[in-house]
Amino acid sequence: MPQDIENRIKKLEAILRQPDFELKQSNVLKTVKDLYIKEVFSVTNTEIALKKGQRINRTAINTLVTGAYYSLSTSDYLAGITSLSYAPQIGLPLPSLVGTGKTFIVKDEVGGAGTTTITVRSEGEKNIDGATTSTLTTAYQVRRYYTDGSNWFTC
Repeated sequence: MPQDIENRIKKLEAILRQPDFELKQSNVLKTVKDLYIKEVFSVTNTEIALKKGQRINRTAINTLVTGAYYSLSTSDYLAGITSLSYAPQIGLPLPSLVGTGKTFIVKDEVGGAGTTTITVRSEGEKNIDGATTSTLTTAYQVRRYYTDGSNWFTC
């Protein structure tokens, strides 16, 4: 076997020994994180499956701890409101900071939005669907926000 192929196989074997990977069958690889093996080895006719489903970055927002205002960071994805002691205001970052296609999800996890409004606004007063704010006003409501790099939109 050529030395180049042996080196690629060794690199692939090292990747597969990591705890985030599990060889389910001879042709099924399960993983809990992104697998980048294109540079290491070419795999054809192989199914790559997630080990425990997709994982996302969830931030629990308890207004007793964070206060009424929380600014989402670029690494946040899901903002789960776990307490509505105060009417929370969630700040979306500047669209130009996160770039086109960035998505955030805001979810009322305690079912209190029917009585305590959750307000979402954009830093720098960029629009959200043409308005300055977006609100969640129904118990357990969820809203997704994405950007084109200039403004925010809901879906």
